[in-house]
Amino acid sequence: MIPLFISIGFFVCAISLFLIFTKWKSLNRLKRPGPSKTYFLIKELRFKMQKKLAVLSKNRKQLLLAFGGAAVAAIGLSRSLGDLFYYLPTCFIISFLVINFTRKTKRNAARNKKLKDLAMLFEAIEMYMKAGYTIYQSLSLARVLTPNISREIEICLSYWSENPRKALEKFKDELNLEEGEVLVSLLIHMESAGRKNLSGLLLKEAFNIERLRRLRIETDVSLRPLYIMVYRFIPLASALGIIAGPLLYRTYLVMVNAGLMLF
Repeated sequence: MIPLFISIGFFVCAISLFLIFTKWKSLNRLKRPGPSKTYFLIKELRFKMQKKLAVLSKNRKQLLLAFGGAAVAAIGLSRSLGDLFYYLPTCFIISFLVINFTRKTKRNAARNKKLKDLAMLFEAIEMYMKAGYTIYQSLSLARVLTPNISREIEICLSYWSENPRKALEKFKDELNLEEGEVLVSLLIHMESAGRKNLSGLLLKEAFNIERLRRLRIETDVSLRPLYIMVYRFIPLASALGIIAGPLLYRTYLVMVNAGLMLF
C-alpha cells in the first residue's frame, strides 16, 4: 500500500507542477507586450533611423560633390597656390547652387509623379469600393497601378493589422504631400464612420489633385522661355567677360599707377 500512495503522491505533485508551470507561462504572456506590437515598434524605429541616415547621406553627398566640382574648377582656373584659395570658395558656392538646383528639379519631377499616382490611386479606390471591396482590399489592388507610391502603400498595409486608423495616418505621413491630406482624412473618416455618404467625394478630390498637378506643370512650361533666355545669356555674358575683362583690368592698372585710386 505504501508504494501505491507514494506513486499517487508523485503523480499528484507532477500534475500540480505542470499546472503551475502552464499557469505561470500564460500569466507571463499576458504581462509582456504582444509580439505584433513589439514587431511594429521595432519596425517603426528602424524606419525612422533609416530615414534620418538617408537625409544625412544625401546632404553629405551633396557637399562632397560640390567640393569636388569646386576643387576641379579652382585647379583649372588657378595659376598659383594663392589663386587656388581665391577661386575655391567662389567655385564651391557655384557648384553647390548648381547641385541644389538639380536636386530641386528632380524632387519636383518626383512630386509630380507622386501626385499623378495619388490621383489614380483614389480613382481606383473609388471604383473598387463601388464594387464592394473594403479599403484594405482596394489599397492592395490599387498598389499595382501606382508604382511611384507603392512603398507608402506597403507601409500602410503592414500597419493595417494593428490599427487601420494608425495605418492611414502613417500613409499620410509617408506621402508628405499637402494635396493628399484631404484624401487620406476622407479615408480615415470612411473607415471609422462608414462610406455611404463620402464615396463620391474621393473622385472629386482626386480630380482636384490632377487639376492642380496639371496647373503646376503648365506654370513650369510657361516659365521655360525665361529659362531659355537665361541660358542664352550665359554664353553672351562669357564672351563679354572675355572681351571687357582685360579692358577693365587694364583701366584699373592705369588708374592705380596714376594715383587716382584711393583704395
